[in-house]
Amino acid sequence: REEDPRADFQLYSPNGGWTRLEKLRQRAMKKIARLPYRAEIHELLRRYIAALDQTNPDVACLQIWTLLEPITDTVGARSDETLRRSTWGFRERLLNAELLDCLRIQRNRFVHSAREAGQGDQSAYLIKSFLEPHLLALIENYYRIASLVEYAGVLAMPVDPRRLAEMKRWTATAARSRRLSAFF
Repeated sequence: REEDPRADFQLYSPNGGWTRLEKLRQRAMKKIARLPYRAEIHELLRRYIAALDQTNPDVACLQIWTLLEPITDTVGARSDETLRRSTWGFRERLLNAELLDCLRIQRNRFVHSAREAGQGDQSAYLIKSFLEPHLLALIENYYRIASLVEYAGVLAMPVDPRRLAEMKRWTATAARSRRLSAFF
């Protein structure tokens, strides 16, 4: 069911006004221009904006979901890995993974039956809340990465701080071993 595009909708009014929003946009564009993966970010943002322009919220939900897969480098991979990587930086990871899995099921129902799943607008807003932190992390380049594949590598890491500390020790040991082995 496609909504009538001529229907009246409440227009978005940003907190702080349009001037503030324009300043934020300009700041983001400057940051993106300096990124080594700027072409990929431009493409992700183009697709994200197109998804948000959809009048059918189920289509929007589907299109937003398809952005999680390249960000997490799980295109064609098992959905549990997409869920794990998508929720890597979130508090309450297990709860968020369950929510995202419910969205995956709803998305699959829409894809395989070509019928509305119901409550698509709420689902689109919810899945958007999983995607936007990743887009922000990529634009701000929080992890000082050089590509989307490197970002997905961060998301593939364990979440347990003890396990991360152990990996850090192993990496340092391996680096020392490589320096020493250069003499043999």
